[in-house]
Amino acid sequence: MVYLSLYIYIIIETSGTIAIMDPSKGHLVPETLLKRRYDLDKLRAKHASAALTRSGSGNRKRFDRTDNKWTKLKVRKAESFLKNRRQRTNMEIRYNRVKKTGMHTRATDKIDIAVQVIENGSDNDKTAKTVNTRLKNISKYPTPDSIRTELLRRLPRNQTLVSFSHLNSVNKNVVLVVRAADGIGCPPCCRRILSSFRLREQWDAVLLRYDSSTKKRLRLVEPYVAYGIPTHQLVSDLVTKRGYGREFETDIAIDEEKKNTLPKRIALRDNIVIEKALGDSHGIICVEDLVHELTNCSGDGVVFSACMKFLWPFRLSAPKSVYQRNTLKYLEGREDYGDMGDAIVDYVRNIL
Repeated sequence: MVYLSLYIYIIIETSGTIAIMDPSKGHLVPETLLKRRYDLDKLRAKHASAALTRSGSGNRKRFDRTDNKWTKLKVRKAESFLKNRRQRTNMEIRYNRVKKTGMHTRATDKIDIAVQVIENGSDNDKTAKTVNTRLKNISKYPTPDSIRTELLRRLPRNQTLVSFSHLNSVNKNVVLVVRAADGIGCPPCCRRILSSFRLREQWDAVLLRYDSSTKKRLRLVEPYVAYGIPTHQLVSDLVTKRGYGREFETDIAIDEEKKNTLPKRIALRDNIVIEKALGDSHGIICVEDLVHELTNCSGDGVVFSACMKFLWPFRLSAPKSVYQRNTLKYLEGREDYGDMGDAIVDYVRNIL
C-alpha cells in the first residue's frame, strides 16, 4: 500500500527555472533558494556540533551560537606565566642592584662621538671609515662648533673630517624618550617611574629635561626605554603630526566628588589652541614658538615644563613587520633601548 504524504508537490518548469509549489501555502519556491537554505542549515549544524565536541579542549576559536560566528579564545599556557614571573623577578633584582650600588648615579659624564673620516685625496664619501672617540672635559665643548674644532685638532694630517654624531646624550638639555617595551613582566618599581614620565603604554614618546634627576631615573628603567638627542626638525614633525594638547573646560565633564575638571585631548589644528593655553602665562602663541622651546629648553625649565604639561604624550606607531621588529635589528647590530644619542632620530622616523 502506498502512503501519500500530507503535502502534494507539483513540479512546474517555466522558462528553464524549476520551482516547487506547495498547494497548502499557495506560493512557488525556487529550487536554488531551497538548496541554499539546505546548505546553510547543514553548515550551522556542523558548526554547532563542532562547538559542542571541541568545547574545553583548548581551541583558539569557538563558535558563538548567539552571534552565529567564530570568536577567538585567549588561551595562555602555564609556560607564559612562568616566563613573565621570571622576567619580573630579574628586573626587580636589576633595579635593586643598580639602585643599591649607585650605578644610576655613576652614569658616564663623557661625550662619546662617532667620527667619519676619509683619507686625503679621496673624493668618494663611500670610502669613509668611522672612528669612535671620547671627550672627557665636557665643560670645554658646549657647542657643536667647539666639538668640531677639537676633533679637527685630534685628526692626523692625512685624514679629513666628514661628519660626526653623538653616541650618548651627555651635555644636552633635552632628550626624547620612547617606551620601547611593553608592560609584560614589568615590576611595580619600574612601572611607577614610567608613569612619572607619562609613558604608560608602549610606543609612547615624551620630551624630558635632561637633568641629574632624569638621568638617574632613566638609568633605572633603561631596558624599557630608548632615548636620545632630538633635532629641531624631528620635534617639529612630532608636534605637527602627532601633537595633541590638553584643554580644560568647565562644561566638558566635572567630577562632583573630586571637584575638578577633566582634560580633553584636542588636536593642534591651529595656533589659537596654543595661544589660549600658553600665550598669557609664557608668551608662546604659535607652533614655531612651541617647537623652539621644546628643542632648546631655555632658562630654568619652567616654560619647558608648562609646554610638556600642555602636550599629550606622542603616540607613535609600532614597527609594521616582524622582520623589522626582530630580524633587522640583529642584522644591523643595534639595540633599541638605552641611550642612543643621535641614532634616536632614525629610530623615531621609522615609527613616526
